[in-house]
Amino acid sequence: MNFRIIQGGMATRPHQARSQTIGDEARRRIAALGYDAYRARMLATGEPVPKSVDRLRMQIEFVAKTLSSLASTPEDFADDAYWPSP
Repeated sequence: MNFRIIQGGMATRPHQARSQTIGDEARRRIAALGYDAYRARMLATGEPVPKSVDRLRMQIEFVAKTLSSLASTPEDFADDAYWPSP
């Protein structure tokens, strides 16, 4: 078996861009929880999503809805101060 070194690898990947919308930021935070994997497992096996993950997902969705309903969207809506922490 021959191995070849790939020049650059992950170091050359572009950095993730800042979220463009509040919905994007909410989806990013929910994905970071691993919610999609838990949901897929629930659909496949019937084992429920852990309550702590589901509760945090609901809190993130509530913050996104609240921030979206403001008359003027904050410029720094991606700041951790607005969002619940895991």
